[in-house]
Amino acid sequence: MPRWLPEQSQITAPDIASRIAGTLNALRDQILLRTAGRESADRRWATRWMSLFWSIAIGIIATLLPLSILAVLRPAADAPVGAILAIVLVALVAYVADWKGGSASIAAAAIVISRWAVKDGAEPEIAMRYLITSLLVAGIAIVALIERLKTEGSIDRQEALAARSAATALAAVETVAATHQKLSPDARTQLHHAIVRSVVGVNRAHAGALVLADPESGDLEPAALYGFGANAEEALRADAATDDGFVARIRQERRTLQLSGIQRTSGDRYAGVRRTRVKSMLGSPVISQDDMVLGVILVGLLVDHHFTPREVRKLDALASQVASILETMSVMDRREFQLQQAQDEQRRLEQVIATVPEALIVSAPPSGEIIAMNEAAQELFRGVDSGSILLSVKPVDTDDSILSPTERALTFGESANDVECLIERSETDKIPVLASAAPIRDDEGTVVAVVSAFRDISALKEAARLKDEFVSVVSHELRSPLTPIRGFVQLVARDLSREGGHDTQVHRLESVSGHVDRLTRLVDDLLDVSRLRSGTLEIRPVPTDLVDLTKKVVEAWAGGTSPVAITLESDETSLEGHWDPDRIHQVLDNLVINAVKYSPPGAAVVMSLSREENAAVIGVKDQGPGIDDVQKAEIFGAFYRTPDAREGQVQGLGLGLFICQALVAEHGGSIDLVSAPGEGSTFIVRLPTSA
Repeated sequence: MPRWLPEQSQITAPDIASRIAGTLNALRDQILLRTAGRESADRRWATRWMSLFWSIAIGIIATLLPLSILAVLRPAADAPVGAILAIVLVALVAYVADWKGGSASIAAAAIVISRWAVKDGAEPEIAMRYLITSLLVAGIAIVALIERLKTEGSIDRQEALAARSAATALAAVETVAATHQKLSPDARTQLHHAIVRSVVGVNRAHAGALVLADPESGDLEPAALYGFGANAEEALRADAATDDGFVARIRQERRTLQLSGIQRTSGDRYAGVRRTRVKSMLGSPVISQDDMVLGVILVGLLVDHHFTPREVRKLDALASQVASILETMSVMDRREFQLQQAQDEQRRLEQVIATVPEALIVSAPPSGEIIAMNEAAQELFRGVDSGSILLSVKPVDTDDSILSPTERALTFGESANDVECLIERSETDKIPVLASAAPIRDDEGTVVAVVSAFRDISALKEAARLKDEFVSVVSHELRSPLTPIRGFVQLVARDLSREGGHDTQVHRLESVSGHVDRLTRLVDDLLDVSRLRSGTLEIRPVPTDLVDLTKKVVEAWAGGTSPVAITLESDETSLEGHWDPDRIHQVLDNLVINAVKYSPPGAAVVMSLSREENAAVIGVKDQGPGIDDVQKAEIFGAFYRTPDAREGQVQGLGLGLFICQALVAEHGGSIDLVSAPGEGSTFIVRLPTSA
């Protein structure tokens, strides 16, 4: 029998349990007596002894009771089953309690199994002894394994807790970096230090550093340090400036590196980091999303340590998060810079708008709500309700469906320039303006605002009225003496012609009469322009045959001294309609005059007449120099003369075509020009044949 077995083999399991329980109670009472009355410093020791007591008590009771019951109920041959149960109980106790409870459980199980094996008074067999020995070895192994697993689990939980805390801290840092409109240098430094402290915490390191690349020079500069000791900033700066330095290598190789036994190194290679307190260092590059190295993140230990792949991956992950934080800070800096630029541009724009003499209004689609307006606009729309400003702008047109430039820009996104409108401030107060509007679009082409400009043309309209009135008065006053002048000149010329011998004087008087006729036509043109603009020109349509009218025009020119030949081409024998024959004659005569002016001597001017559906078409074709597209757009303007007319000193005021277009429009027709440089010009008049 082994020495550790009791000599009295007839002791039953209940006896063993009762003796152990009594011993434990005595031990508990003794501990309680020793801890009673001690001060708070001794209570910690009492707590430890109580913890030890209860761990041992749990281990013994949890193992002793079930095994004792089985030992009483089952024969000695079933002891191996009890050993297996004992191993399970030891594992449970070691997991619930700790190694102390597990050890007590092993001892209790060994005692019960040994007593169970000699339950019938026989000597235990060798196999049974091996069973008990195996129980002891297996129990110790299980307790050691469970204790190690619990220790590693505790470490993992601590690391997970530290990682969560650090991740939370980094997330908070990123949130602060993203929400602050402007980061001051002090706030930026605080964020850098918060990053370093978080990285040190999650790696359970002794020291940490954040080394960043300068945006302008690209040199690496320490931004935040923790735990590296005095003069660490200069040491890390020197290491980063050395091509084979630890920090410089991380940046160049763009990968995580570690360095152990720093203080045992020699030479100049790691002289910089050797001046710090750490003995082991792990560093990872901080790389942005556009693959730029923003800096290096470092952690260090005060002991020699070889960093595991897990620790390396952890720092890599943290470096990625740090890169995100730094990019967020950079974005906020750019956003602040852009915001400042936008504010400066807005101030400059406001100053420009304020100094513009025209009234400017910025409105938002689709309702046209006014966003901004300058002082000129406020003065122009004085007295108009703010919600009705844009509605008070009415185009000068009798058609109510015509939209103002602002309404067109808001509704269709179209631009409109220099549209004559009236601003109706009241029933009696209406201001004439030239209105323009243009939409402002975003990158996707959506109209986000409309800028409207209004130029008060009250003074121009008054000046135009006075001019027309002056022209009308002057024309009448000029026309009044022309009639008697022409009459007296013709009378004197006839008298001298009868007397004979005065051919030179008669020729001169005829020349004067021609000039008077030309002056009369000019005055008549001025009068017609004045009447057209004032709306007093009368059109008296009567049944008229255009064939007869065109023949009269051609015959009048053919009987004169025209330097060009005037011919008529028409297959029509009669083409009747309701027109004012005097005004149509004036139109055709002006077109022929214009053709004769610009045709070379000996050329032919052809007038044509044809019929189209519900319209009569009259054409006047010359062999002049032709007109380009730029001049075509202005040829029918009042007082417009082509460069050829100005350079060639062609007589006229530039009113003939303007009057022709106005007179044709009064008849409900149209006049067009077909021309090209060097190919002559053809003016085509279309007059409706139906009333």
